[in-house]
Amino acid sequence: MKYIQIILLLILLLPLTECTTKYELEKSVTTLQSQLLALHDSTMNQYAVAINLIDQLKKIDADTMTITSIDSIRTELDGSNIYMTDWMANYQQPETKDSAAWIYLSKQMELLEKLALHQKQNINQGTILLQQNPKK
Repeated sequence: MKYIQIILLLILLLPLTECTTKYELEKSVTTLQSQLLALHDSTMNQYAVAINLIDQLKKIDADTMTITSIDSIRTELDGSNIYMTDWMANYQQPETKDSAAWIYLSKQMELLEKLALHQKQNINQGTILLQQNPKK
């Protein structure tokens, strides 16, 4: 009799643990969405910096070797901007807050983090070149 009571109690408690897990998953998805949007906003701010930097790099009067570096950085920054535009066009806000949404958002976060790092590195390199070389 005691075993039957324990089994019944476990059967009754099982949905409660599932609700807690579902709640935690929904909370995790919501947090991930917020982090992704914050990273997007930060990357968009860097997007504007990159465009301004590209314009400034066009005005540098430099030797051939430096011009090659400048062109390379400008190409990388342009590529980052195109990638960001493509990412925004393809991103779809999940309609649910389940494990599939969490996986999707995690992958999107990974893509955006790589883009942000690439963008930041090229902005830093471009800024250094800008500081080292006079404008026309």
